[in-house]
Amino acid sequence: KMVYEIYGDKRGCCKGYGGSMHMLDKKVGFVGSTPILGSAAPIAAGIAASKKFMNKKNQITIVFIGDGAAEEGAFYETVNLAGLYRLPLLIILEDNLYSVETSS
Repeated sequence: KMVYEIYGDKRGCCKGYGGSMHMLDKKVGFVGSTPILGSAAPIAAGIAASKKFMNKKNQITIVFIGDGAAEEGAFYETVNLAGLYRLPLLIILEDNLYSVETSS
């Protein structure tokens, strides 16, 4: 369903309206993607906190971000809070060969 969504097909998880940047499929545990640089990590930390403290579930939250997102202050605050509250959060930082506007 995610591949259909990327191509804008009505068989996609968001009926083709979300595309690659606004995708969501809770049936498979994918709570969303966002096009705003650096925003995925804090959102993932919030999801990890809700699973740990509110739902009392022993599940890990995984977030993929590009290396350019590590230049945002929200990334470092997320890492600090995740450590402080021992959140079940795995941040995968991908070197996608771009950092904001310049290539590496």
